[in-house]
Amino acid sequence: MDDNINNLLSSFSWFRPQEEQDKAVQELARYQDEIINILISGTQKDQWHNVIRLVEQSNTEYQYRAVPQMLLLLMDINSPGAKEAVEIMIKLDSVKLKPCIIDVLLRDKKKTTQYG
Repeated sequence: MDDNINNLLSSFSWFRPQEEQDKAVQELARYQDEIINILISGTQKDQWHNVIRLVEQSNTEYQYRAVPQMLLLLMDINSPGAKEAVEIMIKLDSVKLKPCIIDVLLRDKKKTTQYG
């Protein structure tokens, strides 16, 4: 992955100054497609709140694509960003959301995700 993306992701940490976190959220919006599959699984607990901020400000299509990653947060509802992820998913059309959830569950059945 691009060094710039890694640096921006590291700026998502709650240990960084708020201004740096805010700037990273805005700048990473340009790289959304490159990080879609690592939003939660490729980041740390101290970054998840800002990951969800990025998803929240994204368009609905991106939010659907982010569902598999957001579902990882539901393993522990007290995880940073978990409640916000639930709020995002509640706003999505349940008919369109269902295939996203089924896909994650089928992958889990094959033990290819962190749920296994």
